[in-house]
Amino acid sequence: MKKDTIMEVMLKDHDKIAKLLDGFEKCLYQDKQTLKKVFDAFFWELEKHLFTEEKVVFTLYEPEERVELYSIIPQLMKEHDKIYNKLKELKKNIISQKKCSSQDFIELFIKHKNFEVLA
Repeated sequence: MKKDTIMEVMLKDHDKIAKLLDGFEKCLYQDKQTLKKVFDAFFWELEKHLFTEEKVVFTLYEPEERVELYSIIPQLMKEHDKIYNKLKELKKNIISQKKCSSQDFIELFIKHKNFEVLA
């Protein structure tokens, strides 16, 4: 049985998060309870993904092109901060039952995802 590499696992995780984001976006105009439930699942998976990248991949992963990976880590960390802050802002709006717009977050997430895939 073939084991996935760290990068393969993380890319599969990206796909899972993208599907959850799509589900969240579809729930934006449903009842608040459904929206909160879907968002909480998305929030948890993305938070877990960011933690895994920062604490496991960035610290333990040793790619053949070590210098190349290490050179992009500061950019990835900045993007993670932006993503996490936008995520908390969305959560705050959902809890306070304000109108939510996910467009800025989606654009930021897709840009980050594409950057990681190309890195």
